[in-house]
Amino acid sequence: MKTAITLTRASLLCLGVAILTLCIPYRASAQGLVDNLELSGGYNHTTGDFGQNGFNLGAGLWLNRRISLNLDYDWTGKSSTLGVLSITSIGHTAIKTRLQDWLVGPRIFFPPRSIHHYHFDPFAEVKIGGAHLSQQVSQTTLPTVSASANSFAWLLGGGADYQFNSQWFGRVDAGYFRTHFADAGQGRFRLVIGVGYTFSPRGSTR
Repeated sequence: MKTAITLTRASLLCLGVAILTLCIPYRASAQGLVDNLELSGGYNHTTGDFGQNGFNLGAGLWLNRRISLNLDYDWTGKSSTLGVLSITSIGHTAIKTRLQDWLVGPRIFFPPRSIHHYHFDPFAEVKIGGAHLSQQVSQTTLPTVSASANSFAWLLGGGADYQFNSQWFGRVDAGYFRTHFADAGQGRFRLVIGVGYTFSPRGSTR
């Protein structure tokens, strides 16, 4: 119950930060919102539980040339087996672990001074949100057991965008990802490699 209340407060805080940020006047027209929209996706690797792999989906809203407000959703999972030859007393055991998170926060870019020679755009970011962890244990001689929990989460990291042209880009994003399941803190390394698209040319409309 306490975890659920904490997660709810964290979600409300994230929503409040997003609303306040979006209230900053910067081209309030609907066309301006579309022009400054960014969509991305890619591969996600997160350490913990012997490492998990999955995908990332992201959306961003550029506030100016250096700052964007971003929302990320991550899904990672891992399936492992104990007693591969099934000669133990409990027989074959399969463990499935799934981790999901949603994070919101600013991303601050450090673009080169000359926009005519920029290919790499390094950035730093800080995000807060929530996470959901579920695990299922299946054994040959016993019933399947499952459990799940929610947690407040935050991320501190950075990376760089490589621009293929004025709108398409590749992204490498790495950071320290912190959760708090079962009344204990967990530190994880998160790596995202993906591609994205900005609806208006970067650097010319912001």
